[in-house]
Amino acid sequence: MKVATQRVYITPKNQFLPCYVTGNAFRDKPTNKIHDELECKVLVMQIEDTTIIWASFDLIMVDLDLSTKIREALSEKYHVPFENITIGATHTHTGPEISEHNTFGMDEVKVVPGYREFLFNQCIKAVDKCYAEGFIEVRPYIQKLEIDGVYGNRNGKDKIADKNVTLLKFKDEEGNIIAGCVNLSCHATVNDPYSTEITGDIFGYIGRGIEKRWGVSPLMMQGASGDMGNRQYRQESSIAEVERVANAILKQIDDTTVPEEEISFTQVKVDIYQYHDEFDKDEATINEMKADIAVDEKKLERETDPDQRRLLVCGLAFMRQQVNEVHVKNEFTCSIIRLGDLDICQIPAELFSCFGLEIKAASHSKYAFIWGYANDDAGYLVEESEYDKCYEGRSTNFRRGEPERLTADLVQLMGGE
Repeated sequence: MKVATQRVYITPKNQFLPCYVTGNAFRDKPTNKIHDELECKVLVMQIEDTTIIWASFDLIMVDLDLSTKIREALSEKYHVPFENITIGATHTHTGPEISEHNTFGMDEVKVVPGYREFLFNQCIKAVDKCYAEGFIEVRPYIQKLEIDGVYGNRNGKDKIADKNVTLLKFKDEEGNIIAGCVNLSCHATVNDPYSTEITGDIFGYIGRGIEKRWGVSPLMMQGASGDMGNRQYRQESSIAEVERVANAILKQIDDTTVPEEEISFTQVKVDIYQYHDEFDKDEATINEMKADIAVDEKKLERETDPDQRRLLVCGLAFMRQQVNEVHVKNEFTCSIIRLGDLDICQIPAELFSCFGLEIKAASHSKYAFIWGYANDDAGYLVEESEYDKCYEGRSTNFRRGEPERLTADLVQLMGGE
């Protein structure tokens, strides 16, 4: 097995400033403020006669159109199967807007012209550098641990949560780490929701912390983090809190007694799953949504807590758009990458942690993890019992029970040979 890795910067500068900051319905003014660099990291793996290309952006998402263009370009240029290429995002909520159509329906909030092309070119440039500088023969090692007391299910400490962190390291014959990946499930929403200062939030800080330890910048992978965050654990919402949370996670990684294990990557296989659901909202559903909007508008008038106000404002923005969408079409592609001792389920959505745990448990490999926000972000996949209880349930455009159907299909596929 051989690998190559590169890091390029995607921080909006020069002609891309000022820009809008995404991830929150409060942010309707452009900014010039940059707190830390945003990155695109790529990893190219050559396993026997199969090549795999992974990329991860410090952005809220890389939508289907942009990810498809990147994947098609790389597939054609390097003769790598399209399905072997994955474009992910760390889901930071304090990165630049990358869409022409703002998630919250704010028409004036849109991507700076040329920035999407810049992202495309930077990713291609990073992969080009991997091929130009060559590949190093390595062996893969894995370490899986659980983080305690820093983050969890953001809708309640007593609810199901996936606090696992998986560290994947590729070492040369001298034991040097040549490349690596970090997979964890936690919303990158620790910074102040009212801030317009660009930052990679906890994923950026953790990545830089791991780089100091490993000597190489890891590719950061979000997991099944639809209901995962530090809302129940935070001391405040600020850059200082981002640093505190990231350092607490890094300390537990440093102090773990869990040994790393050498694993085998052989017989690479990619299984594809196509999800589709299409329906029309009936009058009763639309009336129920209108009633929910009226209830939340009254709540917002009384609410003083900043976190709760943010959830209400963002939820209302979603619901006001959805009440006018009578016909709904949800479709996307998932994949399971089988690498021998490791299975990775890639899903372009915000999967609730209970579903992620169920899918991982179905794997017959030694290790498995979820890579969420992969190649797109189709929205929240919410547990049926939580629809009326949480922000995610009010914000999703998926029908009740559909996430359970999707999970059952992926469990069956994951457990297949």
